[in-house]
Amino acid sequence: MEILESQNKEHGFFGTTAVHCRRTVEAKWETAFSWVAAAMPSWSPENIRDYLDGRPGRYLADELHDCGNIALIDQSDWLRSMYEFALEVGIADKTPALDLRIQADAEIRKAEDCIRKAEKIYIEILNRFPSDTEDAYVKALKEHAVRGINMANFFFGGE
Repeated sequence: MEILESQNKEHGFFGTTAVHCRRTVEAKWETAFSWVAAAMPSWSPENIRDYLDGRPGRYLADELHDCGNIALIDQSDWLRSMYEFALEVGIADKTPALDLRIQADAEIRKAEDCIRKAEKIYIEILNRFPSDTEDAYVKALKEHAVRGINMANFFFGGE
């Protein structure tokens, strides 16, 4: 994909990045351009440049400055911004069902939070009783806790 130059070198991603690190601004622009292209493969180079040149680009530059590496920034955290931009400039047809993806991703995050809470409780159950217990109820409870932990790991991986 062709990486276009910024048309807003005083503001947006380019201008904000230049304030923080003038010497590497071109490289950071190229990296950010590729990052947005990976998140929105149906956007044209002009769409990507306009996104980075606008207010969302300024915020992305601030986050990049805070964390130091764009690879550490989760694209899914930026989908709402990209969706709002697409609506604003009339290119929402290039991102069909993005609004639904955002909703589904939010629900998955809520589900993971709930499963992680349950997993911690299951671990607490396992830690509460000695491993050599003979009590039938405690053995069944511990087996249930292990199944719950395995299920959490199946869906979301181990912590």
